[in-house]
Amino acid sequence: MADENAEETYDNFEKQAADQAANLVEQLLAALPEPETRNKPDGGLNPVEAARRQPAPQPGFDGTIASFAVNHDVLVPGLYLSRQDGDIATYDLRLVKPNQGGYFSMAAGHSLEHLLATWLRSSAYGRQVVYVGPMGCRTGFYILLRGMKQAAAVSLIREALQAAAAYNGAVPGTASTAECGHVAEHDPAGARQLAETAAALLKDWTAADLVYPA
Repeated sequence: MADENAEETYDNFEKQAADQAANLVEQLLAALPEPETRNKPDGGLNPVEAARRQPAPQPGFDGTIASFAVNHDVLVPGLYLSRQDGDIATYDLRLVKPNQGGYFSMAAGHSLEHLLATWLRSSAYGRQVVYVGPMGCRTGFYILLRGMKQAAAVSLIREALQAAAAYNGAVPGTASTAECGHVAEHDPAGARQLAETAAALLKDWTAADLVYPA
């Protein structure tokens, strides 16, 4: 009998607590101001919710990606921050002024890619190197680094170029066809010249210079 009374008392207490909680929620909701939704295309949704309800982007060729939005008419050789995706920064190492001729050869760019990738990945920051590769337009390179301050990234890239300019050995990764997809297409001397020119250009470059020219 005592157990039944205790159970009934507990049930009553639980019901009262639930009723009180429901009343409190109603009071809080009633105290909130009504959202002003008129004349708003998103119905007054907060930005996160509004973005969530947007249709997912579809793959295609109509949009303009960030790198194509850079004004290549005013772009000059240098080092720029192309984009930031989380902790990964994409650096634009521009070696040639766009659309003015003087593009580096595929062979020289290929060799410089091997030199920069090898030096950067074997440096103390090797684990933070995501990608190193030439642009298809043959005016520069993209270098992706993870979790590095901009000043440190500028110094690292400058040191890599200086090392490549001073290197006179065989291009890494060209000992056999097993190491490279086009082992016959290399120009070590051309790569050294590119590196020397770029290293001189970045001699006094700082993080403040990473902004694209307007």
